[in-house]
Order: sequence, then C-alpha cells, then structure tokens
Amino acid sequence: MGKPHHVPVGTPISTRLLSLTLAIFPLVLLLTAFVLAAVSSAQNDWSFRDLYDPAADDIVYIGTEHRSPFVNCALGSSTVNVTAADNSTTEQTVWAPVCVSSHQTGGLCDPTAQGASRADSAFFCQHLSLSAHLLYAGCALLGSALLLVLVLTAATVPQVLRTGAVHIASSSSFLWARHHRKGQTYVVPPNHSVASYLALLLTLLAALGALTLAAGVVTGINALSVLQFPNGDYFSTGLTGSGDPTEFNHGGPWMLGRSAGICAAGAVLAAVASYFVGLVWEGPRVGVVETHEPDLVDNAVAK
Repeated sequence: MGKPHHVPVGTPISTRLLSLTLAIFPLVLLLTAFVLAAVSSAQNDWSFRDLYDPAADDIVYIGTEHRSPFVNCALGSSTVNVTAADNSTTEQTVWAPVCVSSHQTGGLCDPTAQGASRADSAFFCQHLSLSAHLLYAGCALLGSALLLVLVLTAATVPQVLRTGAVHIASSSSFLWARHHRKGQTYVVPPNHSVASYLALLLTLLAALGALTLAAGVVTGINALSVLQFPNGDYFSTGLTGSGDPTEFNHGGPWMLGRSAGICAAGAVLAAVASYFVGLVWEGPRVGVVETHEPDLVDNAVAK
C-alpha cells in the first residue's frame, strides 16, 4: 500500500484536463455500451438466410429473411399487375419481408409453423427465450449503472475542474499519518463514505451487466445459427443428390448477422468501464495500522 499523493490546488491546466478526461471516461464507456446493447437487441439482423424463387428453373435470388430474439422477418409474396410497352398486362410475383416484433421473451417461437423450414423446435425456443431474458437483464443492469455514474460524475467534475483531484471524505482527519512513538506507525483510516459505496455498487452493476450481456449474446448466437433449422451443418451433410441448397425449400442456411457482434461490443465496453471506475472513485476500505518496533527492526538488521 503506497502513500497517497496529494494534488496541490495550483495544478497545471494540462493535468486538470487529463484528470477531467479520466473522470468522465466511465460515463462515456457506459453510455456507449448501453446504446449499443439496447439498439442491437431490438434489431432483426442477428441471423439471416437467403431465399430463392421456388418457381424458377435456375437459382433466382428473391430476398433475405432475418431473425433475432425479439424480431422475426419472413418473406411474403404478393401479385401485382405489370403493364408492358404494348399496354399488355401481366401478373408478377413480388417478394417483400414481413417483420413481426415482440417484447415477450420467446414470444416469436412457433413449433407449429407450416413447412419444415419455418418450424421451431422446443429446444430452440427455450434457448431463444433464455437469450432474450439475459439481454433484458443486461440492458437493465447497464441502465442502472448509467444512472449511477451520472450522479457520481456530476459530483466529481466540479472538484476536478477546481483542483484537478477527487476529494475523498474519510472518517479520520488525515489520509496518511506517521508517528514516532515506539517506532514507526503507518495509519490508513477506514473509508465508509457514501461515494465509496456508490462506486462499489457501480462497479458491480457494470461488471454484472457485461457478463449478462455476453451470456445473452452467446446463447442467442447458438440458438439462431446452430439450433435453428436449417443450419449450416444440414447443408454440409444432410442434402442428397447435387447438394444444392435450393433443393431444400429454396433457401440457404441461417448465418450470423452483425447485430450480435454489436451487442457483444457493448458487453466489452461495459467490462472496461467497470475497471475504470476504480481509477476514478475509491471504494470502501477497512482501516490499516502497520507498526514497526525499533527492537524488531534492529534485530532484523543485526541478523
């Protein structure tokens, strides 16, 4: 345990700016993490697959389906009349995505869907529901951490602007003392201020939010790209004949989208923010008294 360094009131402006940057860094990290996690969780691009025209002789791409823990976008067809240059009218099939969203975890799973390519297994639905629960919990924890870091940052920034340092309220009149009664005694008083416990709570919220989000992302990736049928392994080993993916319902396997990676990035930023909290605000501390008796020191030196 090293001796604390006291920053003088007349701190250079460059030092104050660096201290200010460090003081607001946890807020920036948590704000970015919360936005990334909340926005990506509501997007549909967690997984996707390409579909092809079932009426065409060749492989004709008609669109892409998307799916996430809260959104399901399937291609729907409609018939429109197309007028040619000679004023003749023909019917043409138009494909467009039809998206359904739900705030209920696992509410978009449908094991009774018509067609093998759209049916959901109970095992898949269980994992998709678990992923949605974890994403909800992770966003809630990060939202709570964001509110708490706003309070701590608002109380800290004025102190840093004035002196370039964070003032710590201690239960003793000194942070470090050295006495020469019967040797040397080093005293570090306990710290049980409200700010210290808020900093501890902030660290826990950010760390737990990061872990929960990471678990939600991993569970969601496993459900949407591995457990959701048809997956890549089916197209590698399950097809017969030419192995053409269009042989099976004229669609390819489910692949990973970019929203899962964005949500994972939010979890990483939240974990980094939990570390930087300890660099700005001191947590609770039990008092420490360390005494070195002269005779013990002399004997040790003599030996």
